[in-house]
Amino acid sequence: MKVDHIAVILRGHVRTWHYICPMVFDFYDSIANNVDYYFITWERSNTDGVVETFKHQNLVHFQIVSPEVCDTEYYNSFTSPAFMGALLLPHIRATEKKLKNNTKKYDIIFDSRPDVLPERVKIIHGDKAGEYLPFILPEENTVNITGVEIHNNQIDPVHCTKGQLPDVAIQDWLIMFTSASFEHLIERYILRNALASHDLPGSQIQYRQWIEEHNVNLCTMDWINCDMIRPSCFEVGWESRNDYSTIIQYSKKWLELDSETKTELCTKYGVSLSDYADTPSVTCKI
Repeated sequence: MKVDHIAVILRGHVRTWHYICPMVFDFYDSIANNVDYYFITWERSNTDGVVETFKHQNLVHFQIVSPEVCDTEYYNSFTSPAFMGALLLPHIRATEKKLKNNTKKYDIIFDSRPDVLPERVKIIHGDKAGEYLPFILPEENTVNITGVEIHNNQIDPVHCTKGQLPDVAIQDWLIMFTSASFEHLIERYILRNALASHDLPGSQIQYRQWIEEHNVNLCTMDWINCDMIRPSCFEVGWESRNDYSTIIQYSKKWLELDSETKTELCTKYGVSLSDYADTPSVTCKI
């Protein structure tokens, strides 16, 4: 089963897009008859050749955002995805008006990143072994995520001081919505100045809190596997070039590398150093 028309938002640093893009295209093609892509990234990222990767795809809109304009307000893990979504919203609305269906809305909107590789989960037992698990369309007022994690909340919820208590965080790198739910969820970028940076619990916890506070349903999806792909993936041999498990295995080697080796990998494969330098994430940064 395929739906008719979906939108895929790829926002943030370009990072390993050039390596994983063929598999990303295959993933979304397996879901929908028509896929519209919206790509938005930062000026300091290496944008060379990005548009060319969409030669046989429908790239509706490509946008480069100057970080000098909005570094202090929007350039952080919680705010920037919603801010970029807000910049894309007029283009999404304009395209939806042209859709040849009864609702004039996308069947699904996916909000993801250029360095995220998704994979359809397959049935492993029974007569249908080897076939894809069926996907479930998103419902209104619902955020569909790939999973939850336990992070250390930077704020003590009792005394409102800095703390390290375990808390529930969402995996926010591939999210599925209806069109209306997507529009509602990007409103969170308005909160950019609501809290000082030292009063934030962590972006993935804060996103979950925002969802709860606005009475939005939160669901996990069992039909998707996905992971963030690091530049160590470029070292995968040609024979395993499209093997999901091998790419993940090589990507995880990033954590084992020293800063010098990470820098050499990025330089060798044309990945902007700022893509991995301008982040507080210990699993990501150089």
